[in-house]
Formats: sequence, C-alpha cells, structure tokens
Amino acid sequence: MSEAARYRNLVIRREKWAKQCGRGVSCARRSITGISRNGIWEAIMFKRIDHIEIVTDQLDRTVQFYTEVLGFTVKALDRIESSGLGVPINLVYLDLGGTVVELISYEGAAVDPAPQTEHLGYRMIALEVDDMQKTADYLRCKGVDIVWGPRVRETYSRAEICDPNGYHIELRQWFR
Repeated sequence: MSEAARYRNLVIRREKWAKQCGRGVSCARRSITGISRNGIWEAIMFKRIDHIEIVTDQLDRTVQFYTEVLGFTVKALDRIESSGLGVPINLVYLDLGGTVVELISYEGAAVDPAPQTEHLGYRMIALEVDDMQKTADYLRCKGVDIVWGPRVRETYSRAEICDPNGYHIELRQWFR
C-alpha cells in the first residue's frame, strides 16, 4: 500500500471516530496534520504540555515566590465565579521560558492539603538550572532552603526546594 493510500485510510478512520464521538468530519480532518514515520502517516494531535496546575490557599505569597524568587512572569489573571466546588476561583498564569504554571485559589472552600508522603501520581515540577551551586547560593540569599541534595550523578546534578505551599520543586543541572 502506498503512503498516500495509508494516509487516506487514516483520514477515513479519523472521520469514523469523529462521527461516533459526535464530532464533525472537519474536526477529524483538522487533527490530521500528520507526519511520516517509516512510511506510515500518523496523526499529530498533541503539541506540548500547555500548563501545570497548582492549587494554593496562599495565592499572593505563592505568586510572589514564583515571580520574585524563581523568575516567572505573570502571563494572565482570571476569575471564575462558580467552580466545580460551587465557589469562585482566582487563577494566575505564570510563565517561565514558555512553560506555564496555573495557580488556582478557591474562595471559601476547604481543599485537602498536598500529600506529605510518597504516593502514586503527580510528584513535582522540575526547573532546569545552568549552575547548581550558583542557584543554591542565590536561593539561600532569598531565604529558600535546599531540602534535598544537591546530588551529583554522571550526567546531572539534582536538588529540591519547596514553594510556600510545601510543594517540592526539583532543580536540575544537566552536564552536556
């Protein structure tokens, strides 16, 4: 079967899927921007990780930490009057090198604290640094303790800090 025929079959399968899911055929066609790997066309639907969400009950302090200590910039602010918990939420989108962290703060609703022990699922974000020692010295001057490491391996150095909510943030220096 030719590459063009394989691509047509892919389009047909995507259109069937779109109809079964209640989506239009044009939706299926738009999602097939395709690339060829070993002569087989594959759909490219997912482009990148858009953002990571962090729930906080200390919004101002958390924004200050991420912007003034870690160098993020405020990309956008938003407010949703009725969340899934039935209360308003405030959102702050922070950008660092094209990666976005969305801070979420629920007004008037109790939210469970982050797990304090190892658990399944999401663990932490990691920030790449140019020089681990300089970064550690800078953070100490800002009153931020290194809570783990630095540990040096053959290809990298790794350490951890905590944000004001107690969420761990990995710092990683790659040796290239």
